[in-house]
Order: sequence, then C-alpha cells, then structure tokens
Amino acid sequence: MILGDAIKNPCINICRMDQHARFCQGCWRTLVEIGVWDQMTDRQKTEVAQSLEQRRNRKV
Repeated sequence: MILGDAIKNPCINICRMDQHARFCQGCWRTLVEIGVWDQMTDRQKTEVAQSLEQRRNRKV
C-alpha cells in the first residue's frame, strides 16, 4: 500500500458497503475516507492504511 514516498489508493474496485454502511467491503475505508482521500496528507493516508489492516483482521 505504501510505494516510496507516495501512499497508494487502497481501492480494489469492489465498492460495496457492509450491512451497517460503515466500511467498504473492498478497501475497508469509510465513506468519508473514500471521499477525502485525494485531499489527505501522506501522514493521514498512512494512518488510514494502518487502520485498514486492523479492520481487515477484525472483519468489522
């Protein structure tokens, strides 16, 4: 997910929200995170990327 100094967009083109509309089942981001990804700093993107791994592991 992290390429050099740039943070890659985690979208995998499986765009479907979970039953509680909290997370995308493809990339595990929230709608807000998806919507503001391009405006986030690399630090913010890194924080989200770390959260995604935890979300996947818990399958929230």
